[in-house]
Amino acid sequence: MLDIAPKEVRGPLGPLALILLYLVAFCVSLMLVAQRYAEFHFYFDERLIENAVVGLVFVGTVAPLVAFAEFTFGWIAGLYLYVTVAGFIWLSFFSTLHYDHSAARISAATSIVAFLLPALLITKPFKQGLSFSKLWHDRILLLIFIVATLTMVACATYGFEIVGIQDIEVKRAGLNYPTSLNYLINISISALLPYAFACYFAQGRYGRAVLAAGILLAFYPVTFTKTALVAPFWIIFLAVLTHWFEARISALLSLLLPTLVGLIAFNIDTSNLIFGTINFRMFAVPSSAMDHYNQFFSAQPLTYFCQIGLLRDWVSCPYSQQLSGVMADAFHLGNYNASLFATEGIASVGLNYAPISAFLCGIAIAMGNRCSASLPANFILLSSSLLALALLNTPLSTTLVTHGGLILFFLWYMTPTKAASMRKKENDSTLQAGH
Repeated sequence: MLDIAPKEVRGPLGPLALILLYLVAFCVSLMLVAQRYAEFHFYFDERLIENAVVGLVFVGTVAPLVAFAEFTFGWIAGLYLYVTVAGFIWLSFFSTLHYDHSAARISAATSIVAFLLPALLITKPFKQGLSFSKLWHDRILLLIFIVATLTMVACATYGFEIVGIQDIEVKRAGLNYPTSLNYLINISISALLPYAFACYFAQGRYGRAVLAAGILLAFYPVTFTKTALVAPFWIIFLAVLTHWFEARISALLSLLLPTLVGLIAFNIDTSNLIFGTINFRMFAVPSSAMDHYNQFFSAQPLTYFCQIGLLRDWVSCPYSQQLSGVMADAFHLGNYNASLFATEGIASVGLNYAPISAFLCGIAIAMGNRCSASLPANFILLSSSLLALALLNTPLSTTLVTHGGLILFFLWYMTPTKAASMRKKENDSTLQAGH
């Protein structure tokens, strides 16, 4: 078996340099997005670039907080959400939407710091009174395969067809899954199968890891979602990175390398598939969502968290639809899901109190840190790879419940350290250190 121990990068300077490099690459990407996706309210004016650069430098002062922090699940979530906020602050200098842009920038910058403080600094592990035995852990992994496969088969009874990306919106609109099946789909894709993949990859059981990725891909022709199509390639891409690099560098390269590929493809790929999927849909839209939510809720009633299902019956709600549907009606850009900064922040409590909401969300994310504290860093990265992406486009409450975040936290807590530790050689049972 190959040596899959990642190369160590000592000190924070490597991560810090990559964070700053990515911020520059991301802003260049957003300038190009404005050339092709003006109908989504992306705009760029070179006369305003000096102010935008000053804003970017200001956001960059937060980068050392991330670079110096210990790697945890909160680090992954914090990194992805940090660059989302940075993208919004850049976009806000060119935004043609109507709201108080200065106040929105201050609120966003304060919110990301408020989120990062608990998400990065609360790392003390829960006392592990129980954990799966090796036998029961193997059974849990088998159960995950069974549940995910049965869920995929159940979806297939509503339709099975291999279609191009350009046709999936129409196909998905014709699906009407029961609520329980929708939960199983999201939990299988975002939490269960990535966890199984990470376990098998860590143990060197690569055939089963590939099977987990294959089941992820099998969800595409029955759910018609880009997430199901991208998921297996994303998790394999991260696995390759973790072969060569430690977790923080791998996570940063998972942002930087795809963005650079998209930039290279901008003038080469006439179909716009690569740039449109990576630079626009994956990374630019979450930042732009904050722009749109700011305009809408600057003039419309706040939700005060009534969009959360458990609270809807107890809190008077001015909206009969989910937020994504409300935004679709307002901007006619399709269902516009967004991150916790837009939903639990801007939409729920407004700009003034958004940092308080972000701080509480950071505490919730930190519970994942405490549940996974005894596990290897690369294992945490792989098993949360799809959940971290979900955080960019869904409220935190949705990520934790609908996408199985709480289930993943429980699995982390119950996982025996040996089951998640990378093997150095085929005949070597010595375990690597967790962090």
